Amino acid sequence: MAESGETGVEHAGNNHCSLDLFLFAVRSDAAWADWISWQLEEAGFQVGPGTWPNPPGSNWIRALHQGVQNASRTIVVVSASSLLDALAEAVWQTVLAKDPAGENGTLLLVRVDDHPLPGILARFVPLDLFDACRDDAIERLLAAIEGTNAKPRAEPHFPGQMPARLRGVEPSFPGRFTARRGLPGRNRHFTGRDELLARLHTSLMANNLVAVTAMHGMGGVGKSQLAIEYAYRNLDDYSLVLWVDAEQTGLIAEKIAALADVVGLPKTGRAADTAAAVLAELGRRDRWLVILDNAESPAKLSPWIPCGPGHVLITSRNPNWEALASTVSVEIFTRAESTSLLARRVPGSDQHTLENLAAELADLPLGLAQAASYMSTNGTAADNYLVKFRAQRDIMLRSGDDPLYARTVATAWSVSLEQLQADSPESVRLLRLCALMSPEPIPTDILPGRQEPLPRPRSDAHTSTHRSPDRRLDLDEVIGAARRYSLLRRDEDTIQVHRLVQAVIADSSREAQGWASLCRAAIEIAAGAVEKLDVDLPVNWPRFHLISPHLQALCQSSAPFAGFEHAGRLAHAIAMTVGAHGMSGLPEAGEALARIALRLLDAYCDEKELMEISHEMTWQIAQRIPAEAEHMYRRNLEKRRGLYGDDDLRTIYTRNEIAWIAAVQGEWNKAEEQYREVLAARAALLGDEHPFTLITRHELAWTIGNQDRITEAEGMFRTVLAARRQILGNDHPRTLGTRHELAWISGLTGRWEEAETEYRYLLEARLHLLGALHPDTLACLHEIGWILANRGCWPAAVEAYQEELTARRQIHRDDHPNLIAARQHIELCQRQEIPLVPRHIV
Repeated sequence: MAESGETGVEHAGNNHCSLDLFLFAVRSDAAWADWISWQLEEAGFQVGPGTWPNPPGSNWIRALHQGVQNASRTIVVVSASSLLDALAEAVWQTVLAKDPAGENGTLLLVRVDDHPLPGILARFVPLDLFDACRDDAIERLLAAIEGTNAKPRAEPHFPGQMPARLRGVEPSFPGRFTARRGLPGRNRHFTGRDELLARLHTSLMANNLVAVTAMHGMGGVGKSQLAIEYAYRNLDDYSLVLWVDAEQTGLIAEKIAALADVVGLPKTGRAADTAAAVLAELGRRDRWLVILDNAESPAKLSPWIPCGPGHVLITSRNPNWEALASTVSVEIFTRAESTSLLARRVPGSDQHTLENLAAELADLPLGLAQAASYMSTNGTAADNYLVKFRAQRDIMLRSGDDPLYARTVATAWSVSLEQLQADSPESVRLLRLCALMSPEPIPTDILPGRQEPLPRPRSDAHTSTHRSPDRRLDLDEVIGAARRYSLLRRDEDTIQVHRLVQAVIADSSREAQGWASLCRAAIEIAAGAVEKLDVDLPVNWPRFHLISPHLQALCQSSAPFAGFEHAGRLAHAIAMTVGAHGMSGLPEAGEALARIALRLLDAYCDEKELMEISHEMTWQIAQRIPAEAEHMYRRNLEKRRGLYGDDDLRTIYTRNEIAWIAAVQGEWNKAEEQYREVLAARAALLGDEHPFTLITRHELAWTIGNQDRITEAEGMFRTVLAARRQILGNDHPRTLGTRHELAWISGLTGRWEEAETEYRYLLEARLHLLGALHPDTLACLHEIGWILANRGCWPAAVEAYQEELTARRQIHRDDHPNLIAARQHIELCQRQEIPLVPRHIV
């Protein structure tokens, strides 16, 4: 049953006046009551409505009673809701008490749905409006109640979200028929997007007068399909839905003028005048939805946005609509939405194959629909399509027209590129540079543009018409021009271009003049950014990680066209980045980058440059498989001896790594001998306090300490520490590494308190400098647990090992040796058994 608050009566102050008609409806039928009341007052009747709000402080129950008593006839709007409402029942029973047989026609039942009349009401012949269009409904209503023309006293309440009545606006007929013009057919394969549809509905319903919402996003992301689906899902909320192709702003007046007959206007005179009349007519109506599809310029579209109590939905690649509309960004599908769409379009396909295909198409709705259309038309299985797409991406992006989309992926973005070329040629050059890189975020501060003279773009709503002809655009303006076409997205200090947009741009640019020059420029940008960084400094490691995928992409996109000099520069930058991955605790990532680069660059770099990458890759492998790394280092050593000689720093570098491998494998005497040879060579070439010389001295001390010559090792470590503090600073990772060795020696010699103090300092410094998951940080935690166990602080030892275990679970599989060791040490400490001395690798 409806709550009493769902019904109300207006005009309490006029209850003693004679009324022709009294109209009652529950609140859920208020739209019908408003429309009926308007039509009757337009015909000259005095109507007391029972749905409009009463003045504050009025007694609405008393007003309702007096309205029924004073009116000549009472109209009750009948629906499934009103038949369950106790107050509605009281109204018609009161009327029937005055005219039990219905001889005077005191009660008129107006059905607005096809719910049958129950009980005593079934004796009355109702007036049915639910199955009529607007004009028929008016005719039926006035035929049931004779009347003459009279100007209405006030306009009714808009049946949507508007709290106040609007002057001069006729309520729309609330029946089921919705007039439409231009709305495309519904997509029966529409998938997902529930959250976006809800956001659209909330945005459009949030405004009291005209509600304008602009959906923006890249071409092919499904903006138009989303607008179509929104219209169909909400047809019952609108009496009129109009679809206008707004891509060519110069033709919008003609397209709006063509809608004149839909709103009951003649098509006469100039198109602009007729269009203005259509907009004015919409301003006098309510419950309409106008969709302006594929609009480009907010400034040019602004004069053609209707005003009045309706909704306007704009789709656009341009994100800059904040001044005119609420905005909703439309992104690519989620992976689940992508696979769901493919499964519906290509039934029976393997789920794993569909996920791989969605990944290749980067979850772009247009690309997915195009692929599905191709497979359906040609009977191609999903796994075969995936093979073809990977082998012939440029061709496949032009194949497979989907009837719901006007263009393929290739043609959709080619048109945008042509338009952008006319507006901002430098933006197209920037996009071509980005197309050579990875689809991952690109740091904007490595890109050119701020110092170079850039062509002046054609003036539009977003470009100042006062710019002088020799004005230089900065990078923000270059990015902004491309962003207006949604060809890239910007997020704080990075930009990103969708993988398929990259493919289309690269395919259209590869045959163009200057392609080799563009490839060289892309390598200079990425390699130049790396060359400025110090591999040893942790503050630079995230920067290496950010640039790494672009270096990998350039191996395939640019190195084949850039020439040996630039390919060699790319190889050097990759070698630095591989080393940075290892220093930051990501050796697997470094190894993967190196292996890809060695394969792709083999034909474009000389042996020296490839060897640099191979050497860094071997160090990554050595962290996990020392024996395999030893064979690789020895091959590199022979090559370097042949290329550079025995006393070259590069050859000595490899000899140092071979000594480390021997030590890791427990060959301490052999390692010490090799380290002493390397130390002498480095000291002779570089001096005793050069950072490279100190590396060898540090590792030699570690080798000596593992042979139980603790005092000798400690003395060497203290010498290295003093030099590193002076040269590198107190908190440099290599300085902290030497302090770690001294803390370890303190523990070995039973100076537990001194060792714990030093380890805790190292832990805090490394947490700040390297992060909680870095191998050096975790080594601190592990050895703190060992120190605490030796001091008999069992709960604290368990806590330290548990913290280590929790961290390692985030980066290791369950069978990783370090994770297993942490679990074993927890069990030992819980039994109050001291773990063995940790295996200590420098």
